[in-house]
Amino acid sequence: MKQRVKQLFILSVFILGIKNTTQAATIALDGLWLDEDNLKTAIVQNDNRIILNNKSGNKLVKMNGVVSGKTITVSIDRANFTGEISEDNLVITWKNGSKWFRDISGTWENQKGHNINIEQIGSFVRVKNAKGEVESVGFMKDDGIVIINKIKNETTSGSLLDENGIVWKDGTAWRKKK
Repeated sequence: MKQRVKQLFILSVFILGIKNTTQAATIALDGLWLDEDNLKTAIVQNDNRIILNNKSGNKLVKMNGVVSGKTITVSIDRANFTGEISEDNLVITWKNGSKWFRDISGTWENQKGHNINIEQIGSFVRVKNAKGEVESVGFMKDDGIVIINKIKNETTSGSLLDENGIVWKDGTAWRKKK
């Protein structure tokens, strides 16, 4: 019984830690983003101003822009491009219909201390255990991450709490390891 209470306490502290982090500051757009063709764009944000860097062929393209609420506007060659940022800040949908997905690739840790590796190509994600075995596959949508567990044949969804935290529908949470 004491062990169970201790586990619940640790889980509560872990989840509260993630929630307190997100209440203190809005999620920044800083970091890597992938388009549907898996081309990477780096976004650097300072308050509402952003700089985007991506490669077009062998040429580095730098774009300046601003964020206002959930709208992003970027200027390149005197033309403006506008997009909408999803509620959980995982997806930018541009007015031309193309989408960018936050790159969540890397090693994550669940509240039990187990490492989970996420690999991402565009909106497609693969979740591997510490042994490198694929346990789940899924994709990112405008309203969160959807994962299908291959072993249990179960589907779950999650939301990004901040750039380093995911909370799943069942209440479990993962933190990205640096």
